[in-house]
Amino acid sequence: LMVGHGNMRHALIELAIKLLPGRFSFVEETEHLGNLLAAMDTLVMPSRLEGYGLVAMEAMMSGVPVIATPYGMIADLVTDGVHALVVKPASIAIADAIQKLRQSAPLRHSLQVHGLQLAQASGYASTMARRYEDLLISLWQDAMIKRKA
Repeated sequence: LMVGHGNMRHALIELAIKLLPGRFSFVEETEHLGNLLAAMDTLVMPSRLEGYGLVAMEAMMSGVPVIATPYGMIADLVTDGVHALVVKPASIAIADAIQKLRQSAPLRHSLQVHGLQLAQASGYASTMARRYEDLLISLWQDAMIKRKA
């Protein structure tokens, strides 16, 4: 299941037709993303560049184990092997992580539990907004102290 869009979509569809005939689906769904996430065994986010990586947080919130590359939120919040499997953006590394997760039910379960805990602690917009507000207040207070000195 490939969810989303991008400039590689056409090439990926051609590759899937060649390698996985009749065993894949590409969707650009946004309205029912939770249902799509719940249908997944694992979310693989092989980004080479990522702003935040909200889809990984959404997967964790849905109890889906995540395999991702160390960009965006993954680099900032996720501990490899605890909340998700963090890999290099290379096909071999991603395939190895998929196999590792496929072969270890305890690892899968652990990633689900700890990923969900991380998502609940950090993934809500209200929590993120509060943290940004705290950061801005702290920066403003520091600037005022320096200004008075």
